[in-house]
Amino acid sequence: IGLNCTKLYRAKSNLLFPTGKDAYTTPHTDEILKNEDGSSKYKTILYYINDSDGDTVFFDQRAELGTIRPKMNIVDRMTPKKGSVVVFDSNIFHASTPPVNFKNRMVINFVVEVGE
Repeated sequence: IGLNCTKLYRAKSNLLFPTGKDAYTTPHTDEILKNEDGSSKYKTILYYINDSDGDTVFFDQRAELGTIRPKMNIVDRMTPKKGSVVVFDSNIFHASTPPVNFKNRMVINFVVEVGE
C-alpha cells in the first residue's frame, strides 16, 4: 500500500452482525499521538475481508489530548468490498455501521507508525 510502516502499534479484527438499525456505532479514533510537526504519528489501515453494506463513516474532526468529543459532521464513507483497503490518520474520528442486507461485516484493523 506504499507506506513505510516502522512499527505495528495494534492489530485486531472486527465482526459485526445486523442489528436491525441503520445507524453507525460511537465515533472514535484509534490513536491521537502526534509528531513534532503536528501530523498524526499513526495511520489506521482497514482491510475489508468481505463484501458488506456496513460502511465505515468518517467525520470532519480529529482528536486532541484533553478534549471532549466535538460536534461532528460526516464527510466521507467507505463501503466494504472484499480485499479493499482504506488508510487514514489514526486521529480522525470514524465509526462502523452494522450491515443491513448482508449476514456480517468483517474487517481487520491495523494501527501502524509510519516513517519517512
